[in-house]
Amino acid sequence: MPKKNWDDIFDPRLLRKAQLGMLWARSISQTYPKIPIAARDTIKAGIEAWHRIKSSSRQRQSYHDWRALNDAMEIGETVCQQIAGKDQGGAYNRLIGAWLKQNDMDDLPTSTRTLMRHVRKHQTGIEAWRNELPPEQKMKMNHPRTIWKHYNERKAAQQQSREPTP
Repeated sequence: MPKKNWDDIFDPRLLRKAQLGMLWARSISQTYPKIPIAARDTIKAGIEAWHRIKSSSRQRQSYHDWRALNDAMEIGETVCQQIAGKDQGGAYNRLIGAWLKQNDMDDLPTSTRTLMRHVRKHQTGIEAWRNELPPEQKMKMNHPRTIWKHYNERKAAQQQSREPTP
């Protein structure tokens, strides 16, 4: 029987990619025990919220579930930022990917995560704006995309009304 050449069976680039993936996952796993219990509970609540969001229709999704998911994402992004030393770039992206996979959120679209970051950054203003809405309108505004769109429209309308007319 001829001797097999492992390079013919395994593509070295794929093997290296798999090893790097395990390395990033290990970095996240080693950091996880150092995360305070309250933060772990927040992550767990975010995971549970993500499962409820995925299993429900858009009309039945709750703002509180999106908020719990956003809080969990904030912790994950902070952990990955601390490990990578920055909040963007290759190392950070691989770490956040490993964190999402470890916490069963790897199917959360990047565009939604970006919108969640915007919502988080403007959370105080958004909460104040939501408190002014009637309950039936609040129930319709739960997805980060919807919240961000309507919040920006309101801000633009307010700025336009403040500008003096010639």
